[in-house]
Amino acid sequence: MTTKEQKMANSGIRVLEILKKLVEKPLSKDEIIKLIEDNSSTKNIYSKETVSKYLNTFKLLGIDIEKIGDKFYLRTNFNKINLDKKKLETLNFLKNYALGVHRKEGSIKITELFRLIENSFDDETIKEQAHLGGLRLGRRVSDSSALMIRTFEEYCKDRRRLKIKLKDGRNFSIEPKDIIFKQEKAFLLGYNLQKREFKEFFLEDIEEVTRQPQRALDNNFLNPVMFRVKGGLAKVYDLREGEQISETHKHKKVILNYAEDRELLARRLLRYGKECEVLSPQEFRQYFVKLLDEMAAKYD
Repeated sequence: MTTKEQKMANSGIRVLEILKKLVEKPLSKDEIIKLIEDNSSTKNIYSKETVSKYLNTFKLLGIDIEKIGDKFYLRTNFNKINLDKKKLETLNFLKNYALGVHRKEGSIKITELFRLIENSFDDETIKEQAHLGGLRLGRRVSDSSALMIRTFEEYCKDRRRLKIKLKDGRNFSIEPKDIIFKQEKAFLLGYNLQKREFKEFFLEDIEEVTRQPQRALDNNFLNPVMFRVKGGLAKVYDLREGEQISETHKHKKVILNYAEDRELLARRLLRYGKECEVLSPQEFRQYFVKLLDEMAAKYD
């Protein structure tokens, strides 16, 4: 994400934080500046002109703000927000950028801010939202799901090992690493202690969790997948998070992948065809060959 896009995402979050506070009480520009600075991770100084730009953004979302004296009041009835298609797309645009930047630490906060708006949509706006198809907003994240995500974020910060049981009966001993989001679904990225590899777990598939006294180790990155890309792929290949280049030759690169779910990684590497070769570890090579055989069997 570019610096410009980051600034846009951060601005979107500030607008939503202002809106959330205005629902509670009217604010002056000085109070809004203090609110922004208190929630900012930087030491930037914000001017009243910047606050005016944020307040003008509400007009794009169909939210009416009125100034009485030195205070700004929310005039929109938050039981009947009406947004047309263009305004809904603007709202979705702001959310996508915000999640892109704040995916790790602020995902729950962003969801809650958007739910404030979405839970107030009138019937026409709800119908328009449904027609947009690709729109995925906070309404679809239930309170129980938000609590689950927050709980697992705490597990990741605590760094204690977990025993988890899935709804299909499978059990895993893992070290929790991170919460990741794909198409508005939340997954736990954990280090599978039995297989010494990373695996993603869809949070809603987890039935039971038992915290263990042992803390996560920092040396469980010793079993990366090593693969070689060549030809045109080697020229254009972009490293993913958790990857690094081990060797570089004229038309080849050797990549180490430390943190991707092994099943998902294998299926991704399959898409590269003959320009990709798995080198190690041996058990992953065997799994990769198994996938190739299964694909070949479909065409027999």
